[in-house]
Amino acid sequence: MPETFLPPLHAPRAVITSIEITRHRLHFDPPFHASWDTKPRTFWDAAIVAVHTDLGVTGYGSGDMMLGFEGHEALFVGQDALKLERHWRILNNISFHGGRWWPLDLALWDLAGKIMGQPCWKLIGGLSDRVRAYASSGTLRGP
Repeated sequence: MPETFLPPLHAPRAVITSIEITRHRLHFDPPFHASWDTKPRTFWDAAIVAVHTDLGVTGYGSGDMMLGFEGHEALFVGQDALKLERHWRILNNISFHGGRWWPLDLALWDLAGKIMGQPCWKLIGGLSDRVRAYASSGTLRGP
């Protein structure tokens, strides 16, 4: 998280109105033989996080299940959506107690990009709109 992120003065003020978390399980048939696991995976769990604002703009993130986050929404609802450093500090603090709630951080960055009309790579200080291609199958294969 860049310490110097400040939204431009012309950015519209957006207030977080709600955080929605849905949890999903993707079943694998046949099982997925991930190179980092000792046994084949038969499913994958993931959460989708949606951060809604009073402007009607929604940011999305996906990742870990966000287990144990319920009850912490009030720390974000009613707050300025573009106060990313504030949100990160709160997530960092409450995650100490056992959560892996980084998908919310992703949703907040997605939201900021939409509000400001900029891709996230620019917001975090990226210098190029090109990225070298990388492909991984998750399994070990010969050249």
